Parts: sequence; C-alpha cells; structure tokens
Amino acid sequence: MFEARIKMQIGSDGMHPFSLDVDIRGSDGITVLFGPSGAGKTSILRAIAGILTPEKGRICLDERIYFDSSNGTCLPIQDRRIGFVFQNLLL
Repeated sequence: MFEARIKMQIGSDGMHPFSLDVDIRGSDGITVLFGPSGAGKTSILRAIAGILTPEKGRICLDERIYFDSSNGTCLPIQDRRIGFVFQNLLL
C-alpha cells in the first residue's frame, strides 16, 4: 500500500506561488498521476523521491516511512531506493 499526504508551498519567492495539498493512496500494482500542465504531478514525484521536502504530511510504502512531519522522519534520497527519470534531457 502506497500513501502520500503532501502539503507544501512552491515558488514562495513571489514568482508564481503554488500551494500543493494532495492525499494519494494506491494499492499493489500501478498508480497513475495525470492532470493538466502545472497541476503538481512532477512536484508530487519529486517529494516522493526526496528531491523536494514537504512542509507537512506523510509518505510511505507498505511499512517503510519516507517522510513524516509529525515525528520528524525524512529519509535521505539515497536511502529511499526510488528511481526517478527526468522528463527533459538534463543528464
């Protein structure tokens, strides 16, 4: 079971502020994120991978907790063992 409750403010420098507040739950199998451009899909994936740190929430897969703001848990990127492939040619 996958669970992600993420709350964060993105672009708080005054340049296009964006407030992300999502609650995602997925069972075994494939979970798909879809929506219009600018909806926060990439930000959600970055938070799950550990590239972005949410202000509040919880991210876990089965019994493994990647992030939990209530108890201060935040696994580093290298300990999450999650693959992330960028959409554009950054490498």
